[in-house]
Amino acid sequence: MSVKTGDRLIGVIDLSRLWLWAEFYENEVGLLRQGQKLDISFPAFPDKTFEGQIGAIDRRLDSMKRTTRVRIDLDNPDGQLRPGMFANVELKIDAGEGLTVPLDAVLPTGSRSLVFVDKGSGKLEPRFIQAGRSFTQSDSNGEVSYQEVLDGLSEGERVVSSANFLIDAESRIQGALKTWDDQSEPKETSFPATPAQSQNPRLSQDAVPALQSVLKAYDTIHDSLANDEIEGVAAKAVALRGAIRQLISRTPELMKQEGYRNALTKLRRTGESFDARNLEDARAQFGFFSADLIALLTLYPQLSDHPLYMVSCPMWKESPARWLQTGPQIKNPFLGKRMLDCGQVSGPLQAVK
Repeated sequence: MSVKTGDRLIGVIDLSRLWLWAEFYENEVGLLRQGQKLDISFPAFPDKTFEGQIGAIDRRLDSMKRTTRVRIDLDNPDGQLRPGMFANVELKIDAGEGLTVPLDAVLPTGSRSLVFVDKGSGKLEPRFIQAGRSFTQSDSNGEVSYQEVLDGLSEGERVVSSANFLIDAESRIQGALKTWDDQSEPKETSFPATPAQSQNPRLSQDAVPALQSVLKAYDTIHDSLANDEIEGVAAKAVALRGAIRQLISRTPELMKQEGYRNALTKLRRTGESFDARNLEDARAQFGFFSADLIALLTLYPQLSDHPLYMVSCPMWKESPARWLQTGPQIKNPFLGKRMLDCGQVSGPLQAVK
């Protein structure tokens, strides 16, 4: 081997200071400032937190993913970090004072967001709100997700959250949303009192496999939509409808109760109208079905071998934007591969044994 003047023989890389490229969603860009400090964690070092700061913010936006790239400057004096590693970036901001509600109190209805205001004496007022940013606050008890409210609520008003949303006429609420969504202001309404969740009757053991079949069929459709696959969804919807009919036939005693009967009948009708002709229609129908399934599992104890995580997507506007999945890693069925991890976990819905 011969060399001559000017030939490059070796490259020396200084890894004492690294660049980390992170992506932030479009609705988060306004929170970013050059020089901001961030906490960074790496799967390779789960018990250690590193500190970096924003060095540059890309002025371009990815039109498909709706994200912008941010360069984070990170010291690496010990050489622990290596190029190509995955990282989780946490940006802590002082959002100032404002009105917030628990994230699971907000019901996306498509074009607008809805909450139920407790007016006392068993009366609830459905109220459209202007929602701002959602965020997660960490404390000694874990993480709690909140939704900023820009308009539609006043300080001190009580709203109904998912944890105690035990309304016996849930199916009537879901059906009424379509009517209310066309009105400027929904009217106050009242609902019969419902016993606490622990008092709701449980499924009999012979009905458990039927419910598990419903959840399994639902999960297979979720996976297909998250992978941008429409082929096979129609057949999976047929299996879902069959599982629902089987659940109805195996719960004759529960079907005598108005709340359960209405909720499950609504779920059956939504399943029967599931349209899988194209991907976008299937995703919209999946949103409506998910809303009815969440309503059923909120009203009545569900028996499952694992918790179901409830996730919401702030970018989806074509139908209710919540769904259930079997793990905490977000797999968005509405946006698919272009924004697979877009969403906020507000569950889990724990199984009742």
